[in-house]
Amino acid sequence: VFIFGAGASAAENAPTIANFLSEAYRLFGDEKKYPEFTRVWRFIIESFSKPIRGYQYIPDSFPSIDELFSLIDYCLLTNTSLTRQHNIETIFQIKKDLISLMSLTLKETAKTCDIHYGFLKRHLEAFGGCDIISLNYDTLLDNALARIVKRKNINYGFDSRPSFKNVKKQYRLFKLHGSLNWGSCTLCKTITTFDSDIAHKIDESYPCAGCSHHSLEPVIITPTLLKDYNITSLHNVWNSAFKVISKCDVLVFIGYSLNPSDLAIIHLLKRALSAAGNKLKKIVVVDKDNLGNRTTRIRYQKIFGEEIHYIPDGFQKNLDINEIVKK
Repeated sequence: VFIFGAGASAAENAPTIANFLSEAYRLFGDEKKYPEFTRVWRFIIESFSKPIRGYQYIPDSFPSIDELFSLIDYCLLTNTSLTRQHNIETIFQIKKDLISLMSLTLKETAKTCDIHYGFLKRHLEAFGGCDIISLNYDTLLDNALARIVKRKNINYGFDSRPSFKNVKKQYRLFKLHGSLNWGSCTLCKTITTFDSDIAHKIDESYPCAGCSHHSLEPVIITPTLLKDYNITSLHNVWNSAFKVISKCDVLVFIGYSLNPSDLAIIHLLKRALSAAGNKLKKIVVVDKDNLGNRTTRIRYQKIFGEEIHYIPDGFQKNLDINEIVKK
């Protein structure tokens, strides 16, 4: 089982949590050109009582996007405002605008999936297929897989279809935090997948594949300390991920820091591995550690024990872990 985190997407130029708002402002900060995001930038300016002097100053001047989502979610959870200028209704709309901004920013920055494609092509062929779990919203993995198999042959784990593991040209991709190309029907709760990112324009006329109703919502668990995993349409995806983790013998993490705030992910991993008994033989961690500070490695050892196969070179074009996995 391969588990992809934000570091894998960063290798394809997707912004990280730390510089996301900076990149978003660089691309969409012109209020005359992109008036639909005016509410977001005004909210940031008014909430933190300072002007935005330029995209390059944002990382040092303002909280990161996860903290911004956390503040917004806390306002909605407690039914309170953050400033005089914003009531609950406007804060709810700002959250929707921020999700749209996030979708468009990823669409504009992570335009190629060549590293993902090369890695999957190399390893799917070597292993005769494998299961993929993603903690990212972007569609880099979707697009990379679509270059190997037809999109219709990607099993996202939405329902209880039988395992595709031994079926030729079909692979499982479970996206635990949702995806920018998914829409959940407000009527029947069916998730409809699209060939392109639609989270930033979900209010347009996109029909549900299940009931043809024209009212879809983005399927996104936002980067917040108050993550809400109670999304009905994602329950089967999480259950599917649990099953494949519990049956795997090698677990490979790529670009994932195992952040303490991801309690639900850690709980899923520990619970699934416990259900597996002693089936798991190896854990491989691919991390970019140019400074040799070993922070991520130590974090994994705390959670999973000392026997971690650690690769500090990051997710790059020529990464090949076949020999490590097969040893």
